Amino acid sequence: MRLKHRYVAVLAVLTLFIAGCSNNLVGRMAGDGSAESTVTFSVTDIPPQYDEMIKEAQNPASRSILPNAPFAPDNPSLTFILTGKSNSGEVIEKQISLSTAPHKFELKLGAYVWDLTLTAYKGYNAAASHHKPVLVGHCTVDLTMGNAKPEFKMSVKGLTTPGTVKVTGTVKDTDRVCTHYEIGIYNLYTGEFVEKYTDIDDSPKNTNAKLAQDVPSSATSPFPFTYEQTTPKITLNPGAYEYRMIFYKGTVSHFIPIGSYSDTIVVYPGNDLVQAIGELDVLNKKPTKPKELRAYLKDNSEDKEPDYYYVKLTWKPSRFETNYELMLKTSSDDGTTFPSTGEKLYGFKATNSNAEDFLASPIRHDGSLAYGSTTCTLKLQLGKVYEVSIRARNYIGESEWVERLMEGVTPGVTEPGHAHYFEALSAPPPGKHINRRRIKYDLNGGTLTHHTSSPTTFTGTYIKYDSYTGTAQPLLSITASTPTPPADSYTLTRQTSATPPTTLEWSKWLNPNNGQEVPVTPPSPATNMYKHANAFVKADFGFGLEGSVTPLPTPQDLPKTKIKITYDEESGSTNTTITPDASGHYPVPKIEGGKVMWITVQFDGLASTPEYDDLHCTAYFAPGAGLMSIVNIPAAGNVCKFSTGDYTPQTFTLKVMAKDTATHQMRSQTYIIDLY
Repeated sequence: MRLKHRYVAVLAVLTLFIAGCSNNLVGRMAGDGSAESTVTFSVTDIPPQYDEMIKEAQNPASRSILPNAPFAPDNPSLTFILTGKSNSGEVIEKQISLSTAPHKFELKLGAYVWDLTLTAYKGYNAAASHHKPVLVGHCTVDLTMGNAKPEFKMSVKGLTTPGTVKVTGTVKDTDRVCTHYEIGIYNLYTGEFVEKYTDIDDSPKNTNAKLAQDVPSSATSPFPFTYEQTTPKITLNPGAYEYRMIFYKGTVSHFIPIGSYSDTIVVYPGNDLVQAIGELDVLNKKPTKPKELRAYLKDNSEDKEPDYYYVKLTWKPSRFETNYELMLKTSSDDGTTFPSTGEKLYGFKATNSNAEDFLASPIRHDGSLAYGSTTCTLKLQLGKVYEVSIRARNYIGESEWVERLMEGVTPGVTEPGHAHYFEALSAPPPGKHINRRRIKYDLNGGTLTHHTSSPTTFTGTYIKYDSYTGTAQPLLSITASTPTPPADSYTLTRQTSATPPTTLEWSKWLNPNNGQEVPVTPPSPATNMYKHANAFVKADFGFGLEGSVTPLPTPQDLPKTKIKITYDEESGSTNTTITPDASGHYPVPKIEGGKVMWITVQFDGLASTPEYDDLHCTAYFAPGAGLMSIVNIPAAGNVCKFSTGDYTPQTFTLKVMAKDTATHQMRSQTYIIDLY
C-alpha cells in the first residue's frame, strides 16, 4: 500500500512539469522561430574568366569559341529571385537587389535552418508562365544559434535556357577560288547536325543553325563572313557544340570542297554569343611551281625507234600537286618561231579535259606525270626543234608554267647515261632548244677512214648525229689520202674496177635528189640542212652520180590506206572493219554476243611488189594491265592478232610498224582505240 502511494506522487510531479513547459515556465528554447535575424548574403563566382563555368557545363574540349562575359549583377536585364524553405516548413520567395561589388544583400529570416536558392532571370516578367534562368546559386543557412555568413556561389550548371549565336571573321583566299560556303552546328560527340532545341516552355523548335552563302565574284582576299540569322535567330540550349564550316569552288550544280574549319563553341544559358574568330587560313591552295626543269639526251637513243630519240626531263617537285602537266612546243623553223599550232598539252584527262593522257601518248617513253614524279622520258622526232615547260595541277587549279632552267652549257645536276645536256637559252633567236638531227652520208662504194691512233673505217653509209644550238655547222670535211693525212682527219677513197685498180679520191658531196653539189661550208644564209634538219648526201669521186639516182623520200608515216584493222571473236569469220568516230578514235567492243573480241591488224591494198613488209604491232595499255603495260604483239605472216579479254575497258594506243621496202626504213602509224 505504501509503494502504490509513492508511484502516484511521481506521476503528479511529471504532469506539473509538462504543464509548466507548455506555458513557458521553463523558458524559451532556441529554433522556435519567434526571433528574426538580419542575414547578410554574399554572391560570388560571376567571374571574368570562364574556365570553371565551362567545366561545369561539361565542355570536353579545350578553350575555343567561348561565350561572352557572363551577366553582371547590375545588368538591367537580370532579376534576382530568392526562394527557399526552412526546417519548420516556412517558405520564402522574394525579389532582391544586389549591391555593387562585392555583391551582397540583406534579409531578415526566422531562426531556423534554411535551404535557399538564388536565381537570376533574364527579362523576368512575374505575370509570365515561363521564365529564363541564366544563373543559379544554392546555400544552406543555420540561424538557430544566431547570425551566419551565407554565400551563394553562382553557376550555370543545370540550366537549359536557350542562347543565341553570332560568329564573324574573314577567310584568306589568295587564289580567289572560293565561291560558296556552308556553316552549321553539330553534336560534339556524334557529329550530327543540331536541328532542334528545347525552349523555356519545353517545346522543341528549329535551331535555324544551317547557313549557306555564296561568295561574291568581286570579293577580295580575305573575304568576310557572318554566321547569323535574323528571323529567327540561331538558337541553342546551353552546352558545347561543334562549329563547322565547309568551303567550295565551282557552281551550285558542281560544288567541289576546297577546305573546312571546325571548332568547339560553348553556349551559356540565355547568353547572346557574339564572337569574332579572326582570319581563317584553311582553304586548300593551288600547287606551287615546280623548279629547275632540265632536259638530257639519253645516250645512244637515236634511231632506237626509227626517226626518234629519247629526252629525259627532270625537275624539282611542287607542293600540293595531284599531277603535273607538260607543254610540248614544236618549232616551225630552226627554233626562232614556236607557233601556237605547234603546242600540245599532256597530263591527266581526269584533272584536265583539255590535256592528252601522257601515259597513253606517243611521246611517252618512260616515267610519269603523276603526284611525286620528278622525271619522265620523251620520245621526240629527229630533225625537229622542241621546247618544253611544266606545271603542277590539283583540283583547285594549276601553278604557273616553269620553263627550262637557263644555267649555261654545264648543268648543275648530271644524269648518268645522259651525257648530253640540252642547254636552255631563249635569246637571241633562235636560242638554244631541244634538237637532235641525223646526217647520213652515202659513201657511194667508198671507204671512209677516221685517222686516229687506232684508225676506224666505214663502208656503205656513215651516220652522224648532232644538235643545233643556234650556229650552222659544216658537213663532214674530207682530206686527201696522200700525203699522210693529219691526225683526227677523214679520208674517203674508192677503188676502181680497172686492172690494176686505181684509187679515186672524194671530190664533193651531192644531193641525191637532184645531183647538185652540196657545199661542206654552210652558205649564207644557211639552209636548214646545216642547222636543225636531217640531211642526206652522197659522195662523188669526180664523175658525178653514176647511173640513176633514186631520191630518198621524206620520212613519212605508214599510210592508213595500207592497213586494215578488224575485230571478231577468235575463230569468227565476220571480221568487222574498225572505222574512226568523230574524234578520230577507233571504237572496239570488248564483248559482243557474249564472246570476247579479238583485234586483227594486217596489210591491205599492197601492190604486186609489196611496198611494205615486216609488220609488227605494239599496244600501250593503261589500267587493267599495270600502270603502263607495253605489249609487243607478234605477227604471223604479216598479221597481228590479239585478244581484248585481259584488259579492262579503256582508251589505249596501238602502234603499227612496217618496213618500207624501197628505203629499208621503218614506218609507223598510231591508232587510238576506245575499248568499251
